[in-house]
Amino acid sequence: MATKGIFARDLPCTILSIDPGAASGWAHNGAGAWTVGTASSWRERYAVVADAWQLEGQGRPLVVVAEQWTKSGGRPFPVATIAGLGAQWGRWLAELERLDVPARRVVRLTTGDWRRVVLGGVRCRSTEAWKAASRARAHAVLGHDPGPDAADALCIGLAGLRSPAVAAAIGVRELRRLGWEER
Repeated sequence: MATKGIFARDLPCTILSIDPGAASGWAHNGAGAWTVGTASSWRERYAVVADAWQLEGQGRPLVVVAEQWTKSGGRPFPVATIAGLGAQWGRWLAELERLDVPARRVVRLTTGDWRRVVLGGVRCRSTEAWKAASRARAHAVLGHDPGPDAADALCIGLAGLRSPAVAAAIGVRELRRLGWEER
């Protein structure tokens, strides 16, 4: 199994992808189609995690993929931004823990990693341009624009389906049991 780059085809798993923020975008690929939305309360986060976790029982392992923040262009994040993003991610972690989602099944992808996989060679110079690119990609997948936060979550999930880090979270033995081999 390859450990670098991306896989040529989707991994056999259910992805719950999260773009943490005040109104966190989320997406999951259960039941053969992507479901997307935003969550801003504990009840909404709990319902999203519970819904995705139920899909684990349908024979496809659940992996949670969330955005990992890195500084951009050598500029540090403002302290308030770091604190806010960390607080939102902590709220998601609490719901994952409440529902016993194993920590080994939680993967973080940097913004650059998921953009490279899903948006390819797109070059953007502003956050607004990146948001527009992810919304366009989400529209192509869903047939409608889900909004900026859910679009980013969907793109994170699409990248997760081809990520060696997600394959590692599932484990070689489980992937073999599922009949998956990288070709």
